Amino acid sequence: MILIMDIHKLNIIIIWMLIFSGVHCSVNIETVDDEVDIKKTDHGYALTMEENNHKFSNKKALFKITESDCTHITLNFFSSNSFTYNIDDCILYSLQAFDYEVPTQRSYSMLIIDGTTTETQVKIYITNIDDEVPILHCPNCILDENTMYDKDNTPCFYTLEDPDGFLSFMTITVNNELDKTFEVITNQDLPNETYSTEEPLINLITLNYKTTDFYSFSVTVIDSGNNNATVNAIINVNDIRNTNPRWTKIINFAEFPEKSVQEFDVKAIDGDTGINSSICYEITGQDDLKQHSDYDIKIDKNTGHIIVKNIDRDKYDINVIEVNITACVCDETDWCTPQKLNYYIEDIDDHSPIIVKNTYLDGTDQEFNDNEPKIVNIEFLENFSGSFNFSSLIQDIDTGENAQFEVQLVPEGDFDYTVAYIIVPTAGYKFGNFKISVSDKTYLDYENPTWINNYFHVSI
Repeated sequence: MILIMDIHKLNIIIIWMLIFSGVHCSVNIETVDDEVDIKKTDHGYALTMEENNHKFSNKKALFKITESDCTHITLNFFSSNSFTYNIDDCILYSLQAFDYEVPTQRSYSMLIIDGTTTETQVKIYITNIDDEVPILHCPNCILDENTMYDKDNTPCFYTLEDPDGFLSFMTITVNNELDKTFEVITNQDLPNETYSTEEPLINLITLNYKTTDFYSFSVTVIDSGNNNATVNAIINVNDIRNTNPRWTKIINFAEFPEKSVQEFDVKAIDGDTGINSSICYEITGQDDLKQHSDYDIKIDKNTGHIIVKNIDRDKYDINVIEVNITACVCDETDWCTPQKLNYYIEDIDDHSPIIVKNTYLDGTDQEFNDNEPKIVNIEFLENFSGSFNFSSLIQDIDTGENAQFEVQLVPEGDFDYTVAYIIVPTAGYKFGNFKISVSDKTYLDYENPTWINNYFHVSI
């Protein structure tokens, strides 16, 4: 309205003018779906709904345009962010789903125009929900046996990713009945829109390499939207040094002839098979062996090959040799396992019995060397009926059956003088004293020239 006044004529003229240009009415909308929240704002409407809420249908009703026949409705988007739609019976439908994980689909701003005179601004906000499948990356971890791991010292971490950014709502479960052995600790204090984190795996019981050297199991992650993923995991157990070597081949008793050459093989392996260090062999406690320098018992340090030779059972009067050997970790010689070997030495009949000495009634001894003739001259009166004035010590240093011997008087020459004598006893074992006596004195007649000098020898 324009008011013109003529102050001189006091005439008042009032002119009313209606100006229509620049004056617009609003388009009104209302909700038609409880999943779509609509609020009136100073500039129009704000529409909020969750992502991906089409529920597998082809279209989603966003709102209804009211107070219009909708014959001249158009939509103008304020940016390149737009979506496909159609309007049916004044209801605006989106023909696509909205995915919050696509940044360009998180919000839209549009102008609804009804013809040329009515318009309304509508802003659409898509809210995030826990609808994406989480991703779990399982490493192949190595954990030491006999060691308890917690979140601070474990070397094993699982990478957990969630496109929704709701990592604090995850549950991770160890399957295959190993939930009492391992656990993946989840962080419940992560802020929303955290998309990746490292979750530690710990053991709930100590691991034993000798019982189980690796574990294979599955791990399942579930988010608050019940989306889940399952991956396979392998945990290798690291063997640590805590066990002595173990004998796998041993001959702890053997029987063989003296003076023979014998060969044996023994073998041990690292008791910590996961480390599998080389094993070295050694003969220990050789004091008894060192007393007999001609013994020859050796073991190869690297192979465990044993050679036994030059054992003279008779010389040292032994029948069993005890040998102590050890198998040690070559580079950690505190880790050893001993083993006792027993060798029974069989006697061979390699020694003849010999007369060692004659002992006379006066206590004197006539000793003999092995290689010298043993001759005894004695004199006595005819018709002598007693024993000679000495006894002979006869010895066989063999053992067992080989140490048994017989003693007899044997004629020397064509005439048998032994008919007048006897030696007792007539047999021995290893050693014995033997005595010669007259058994028939009637032969001992000096007047019989044949019997003046008697000759015979002792046969063993």
